[in-house]
Amino acid sequence: MLKNYIKVAFRSIVKQRTFSLINIIGLAFGLTCAILISLWVRDELAYDQFHENHDRLYLTVSEINIGGEISYWNATPFAVGPLLAEKMSDVEKTSRISSEVVRLFTHGEKKVKPSGIYVDSTFLHMFSFPLVEGDVNTALDDPYSVVLSKKYAESLFGDISAINKVVEMTERDSIIQYKVTGVLEDLPKQSSLEFDFLLPFEPQSSFSDSDWYNYNETLLVMLRKGADRYKVDQQIRDFMKEYTKEEDGDDYTRLHLYSLNDYHLKSDMSAGVEKATGKIEYVRMFTIVALVIVLIAVMNFMNLSTAKSGLRAKEVGIRKTSGAKRSMLIFQFLSESVIITLISAVLAVTLADVCLPLFNQLVDKQLTIPYTDPLFLLVILGLSLLVGILAGSYPAFYISGFQPVTILKGANHKSKSFGGIRRMLVVLQFALSIALISGTIIIYEQIQFVMNKDLGIARDNLVQQPLYKATFHRESYLNEVRALPGVASVAAADQNPLNITSTSWGVSWPGRQDEEAQFHVVQTDEDFLKTFNLDLVVGSNFTAAPNDDKIQYIVNEAAIRAMGLTDPIGEEITVWEAKAPIVGVVKDFHHQSLFQKIEPVILRLKRDATYRAYIRLTGEHTSETLGEIKGIFEKYDQSYPFTYSFLDSDLSQNYDQVTTAGKLANIFAIVAIFISCLGLFGLTAYMTEQRTKETGVRKVFGASVLSLTSMFSKDFLKLVFISFIIAIPSAYYFINRWLEEFAYRIDLNAIPFLIAGIIAVLIALFTVSYNTIKAAVANPINSLRQE
Repeated sequence: MLKNYIKVAFRSIVKQRTFSLINIIGLAFGLTCAILISLWVRDELAYDQFHENHDRLYLTVSEINIGGEISYWNATPFAVGPLLAEKMSDVEKTSRISSEVVRLFTHGEKKVKPSGIYVDSTFLHMFSFPLVEGDVNTALDDPYSVVLSKKYAESLFGDISAINKVVEMTERDSIIQYKVTGVLEDLPKQSSLEFDFLLPFEPQSSFSDSDWYNYNETLLVMLRKGADRYKVDQQIRDFMKEYTKEEDGDDYTRLHLYSLNDYHLKSDMSAGVEKATGKIEYVRMFTIVALVIVLIAVMNFMNLSTAKSGLRAKEVGIRKTSGAKRSMLIFQFLSESVIITLISAVLAVTLADVCLPLFNQLVDKQLTIPYTDPLFLLVILGLSLLVGILAGSYPAFYISGFQPVTILKGANHKSKSFGGIRRMLVVLQFALSIALISGTIIIYEQIQFVMNKDLGIARDNLVQQPLYKATFHRESYLNEVRALPGVASVAAADQNPLNITSTSWGVSWPGRQDEEAQFHVVQTDEDFLKTFNLDLVVGSNFTAAPNDDKIQYIVNEAAIRAMGLTDPIGEEITVWEAKAPIVGVVKDFHHQSLFQKIEPVILRLKRDATYRAYIRLTGEHTSETLGEIKGIFEKYDQSYPFTYSFLDSDLSQNYDQVTTAGKLANIFAIVAIFISCLGLFGLTAYMTEQRTKETGVRKVFGASVLSLTSMFSKDFLKLVFISFIIAIPSAYYFINRWLEEFAYRIDLNAIPFLIAGIIAVLIALFTVSYNTIKAAVANPINSLRQE
């Protein structure tokens, strides 16, 4: 029986090869998108799951309330970590992690410059980072031990074992010897922590008061099995009250545990050493997009199947007359649907494999299709059956319901509900497509806004370069670079002013109340304003002589508002226990990405605290100028290699996820509209076939091709208009939710939605025109001969 069903199904598919092919292509494209998106979602959800104890690992997060504005930092006081495990029974282990640092390691003539972190000796006990060589239990016990990545160990020692080899680490003006006690296996791509070496913090038996207010390290905690995370949260707050008074008053700092499982997708915190996190919103958004595209493909299948149902009417009548039950006919039509879906699934997997290299480039991943994973094969099979049954259910029940007596007499088997459902499917298809097109246009506009917005600070032709040992000859080095013809200006600072991470809560000013206030602090020199084209609102640039080591401050407008100063010039403020006057106020500038609001910034004249050069190039002969700068650098520092980056490139990395989302939305919107057009093609094919005689009569009475095309098209334009009305409210809601992530964003207006509607109309007209013009130009004699 089953063999017969399959045989008849294949015969029917071959007989209606054109429409079967359209069905297969539509479903294949929909399933291809679903497979690619599911691979990406699976990868995002798998971050940090490889750690054996991932369900017991937590970051300790600082909740900071200043003036009613709450922010979260994955940085905690330096002294907290070692004492938590000692004082709290539910805490099994802790490890502090420093900010990412770059160090020069030397062995003989070989030099490498990896980036890594300082950790406590418990780090490798807590995390499942396997060692190729060495023992995780003892690798970080010695304060002068180092664990290197496999890549850098091979660079220094080749194929021989690195264990117990001595390397020299250069840190500014000092050289320290370390013994290699471990070699790391390559880190998994799905790790929120990235590093190429581990160095142990020096053990401390006691802590000073400043260690309780030094928020420079990330603290990771491993709870004991069965421990209540929320109970431990409260215990940590009680513990902190014993040592600090930071929870007193309306402004406060509190510590919370934040699951490492949630960090990659759900965190929204500043500071720390982890790489840029993902966004759960994007996972949800593209999961919905995948479902929408598959749904459009299913609707398309239904439309095409029901549009050609007339060809199966007589077959159904004969089968029923011969004794076939309705359940048998339903099973037959569902078999055809499932077979078409299975063929589509095979094609979809093939297409996904072909598209995967390009998709990997777009999402910056190394995804692969797990052909050998039985679960993957079961999911594909299950999805095919589900989609096949879902897509074929309505056509199967509809067609199997034809009455044999009515059909065999040649009566019309159409119904009003049938036509209404077909039109409803087209409306839903185009509504979803218009929503995707609208979203794509608005995402593009926001990306352009972000990339081209005036930040109030220069970023073009600006090179950031670490000084390393040239710091000890700072003025000589900077003066030589400044004298180059391809250099417009040079400044030195301790950090990138487009991504300021250093903050202080200990700023004092005249009239300050007890409330806390957070300020971003950049230590720099007198050429900073010129190099970054910052506009002075009032006051002057730094006035201290080059050899004068006195401190001065320039602040932004947000800082003046935070302090409440009406006449700031000459007022003395205290930053990091250094009291000095404000000499100038600059216009607010964006010192972080546009996801964050502009906050108070203090520029601190402190030349000897600067270790990065910011070089503004003229834009002419850039390569030659960089070569000349390299030559000057190597005069002052032969230990470190010359490295640099362009600030505009660094800045664009802040928006990589947004840009990627925009590109993917573009692609998926095109696929959705393509599949929708297949459905519209099926509907017009059905309509023109049913109205063949009417078309012939109208032509005999003088109707033109244009009038006939217009007659057929207006019904579909009505459907597209209804789709537009349905799509706009939902599209507006979801895209507005996405825009709320940005502190600075475009204003939503009607234009993107109108453009999406016009695109949908044009595509619909183009699709409809093929069948309608074909029917309109046909010889009316042929159509009038038909019964």
